[in-house]
Amino acid sequence: MEHKRLQFLVPQYKEKEETISYLLDSIEWQVGIDKKDIGVIICSDGGEYILDKKFLKKYSYDIDYIICKHRGVSATRNSAFLLSDADYVMYCDSDDGFCNTFAIKIIFENINISEKEGKPFDLMSSKFYVEKQGDEKKPWGLSVFDHNNIYIHGRVYRRDFLVKNNLYFNENIWANEDSFFNISTNFYSKNTKALNIPIYCWRGNPMSVTHDPKYIMKTLHQLIYSNDSVVETMLLLGKDKKDIAKSVFDIICKVYLDMNKPDWHKKENFEYKDITLKTLKWYILKRGKLCEVLSDDEKKDVLQGARKTTHYGNIEIITFNDFIKGVVNYETK
Repeated sequence: MEHKRLQFLVPQYKEKEETISYLLDSIEWQVGIDKKDIGVIICSDGGEYILDKKFLKKYSYDIDYIICKHRGVSATRNSAFLLSDADYVMYCDSDDGFCNTFAIKIIFENINISEKEGKPFDLMSSKFYVEKQGDEKKPWGLSVFDHNNIYIHGRVYRRDFLVKNNLYFNENIWANEDSFFNISTNFYSKNTKALNIPIYCWRGNPMSVTHDPKYIMKTLHQLIYSNDSVVETMLLLGKDKKDIAKSVFDIICKVYLDMNKPDWHKKENFEYKDITLKTLKWYILKRGKLCEVLSDDEKKDVLQGARKTTHYGNIEIITFNDFIKGVVNYETK
């Protein structure tokens, strides 16, 4: 098999051919490139459904399909990366795809420019489309997501940069895993390129676990673990103490705001509430002292910023200070 310039790394769990074909077809339809320069590595996370080899062989570019034991999406992404050998990689979800037929040509053009300048980029981020539905009664629509530090969509990484800095997904995190990974890559990157043309589409797959109405409740504790890994990286790199403190205080504020929603207090959701409160208590006891460098006004600014985050509501049935006291003293009943 010829050496690839760019490989797309794709985790697959229960997605079938009709789902992953959107991504693979969008790669097949690319123009202005030599398909020998690209390849796809699909790594199964031990799901019950195995893709048909005949289906994969119909494409004109190389596809490697690897079946692994179930270890979670972070480990699956890492496995695909370790199997790659291209100069550059993209992490793609199995239900997403490229939004135009010249996306990969644009990627290669930017790779060529940076290499000719003698400064190959460590990572390139791009705007991307988000396919979403306001509610079940409204049609699906597209919106443009600006450059983002959290999501992996539309980001290209130079493989040697990731290897030399030991940048992998944290395998102890099975949700919000891209937050820690991307923030870490941003910290380490010495040459980040911004592409203002949307080339990728984050699709609103109704069957995705992220469309579960209880997804945030089920995974909010994972976001806390992800933030803890970010803080550990910031400390390791000697980042500004106030920047670290704001990162710590921000996640505490976001958990506070989300847990003010009525659904958290229903008996049926006690399991999610319990693990989130336990995790937040652990986090505050571990990282809370880092926030002491922030003034009261700076803390108010961070809390106000968290209120503007779309996922979190503005109805607060308990004050922030009372919430924190409750968390620190929390014990499972």
